[in-house]
Amino acid sequence: MKCPACGGRQLGKLRKNFFFCWNCYLEIKMEGSTTELFSIEEDGNLQACKDLTRKSVNVKLKSKLG
Repeated sequence: MKCPACGGRQLGKLRKNFFFCWNCYLEIKMEGSTTELFSIEEDGNLQACKDLTRKSVNVKLKSKLG
C-alpha cells in the first residue's frame, strides 16, 4: 500500500480504516473507494487536506522541518 499524497510506503495502521504516513506526516482515512487526508495540527486536531499533491506535501514537510 502507498500513501496517496507522497507515494511513500512507510504507512502505519492507527485503527480501522485509518493510517499514518511517516514520510509526509498525514493521517489517511480509507473507506471503500473514498480516501481522505488529514494533517495533524500542533494542538493535535486533524485538519482535512484538499487538493493535496506530492509537490505541496514536500513544501509543507520542508516548512515543518526547516
